[in-house]
Amino acid sequence: MGETEIENQFIANIGKWKHQVPENEENDYFFNGNFFVTAKVNEELKPEEIANIYIYIKNFIASKNGKGIDYLQVFKHLETGETLFFIDDVAKSDLEKMTESERKMIHNCTLLFASDY
Repeated sequence: MGETEIENQFIANIGKWKHQVPENEENDYFFNGNFFVTAKVNEELKPEEIANIYIYIKNFIASKNGKGIDYLQVFKHLETGETLFFIDDVAKSDLEKMTESERKMIHNCTLLFASDY
């Protein structure tokens, strides 16, 4: 499934958020750490919106044929213009240097409003 197909499927599923594909599209981040959302995101987004953003990113990464993506993924609300940041804290190459307990403790990916950054 190509990038445009994934984006169209995502928009069809929730109809509000559009992924802003970064210029530096390929990198070493896979968004597979502990998943957190800020209190504001938890209050303002529906659970299915949060889940769809997470699932979308996982599908977007899968479409890269084993390559990672940039640590910062941005989503823009199609109606309000609000911006969400989805941030992965640790690159895969850095994770490989850590013990399992270190990875579990510090490897996080967080969904937050840009205004909270």
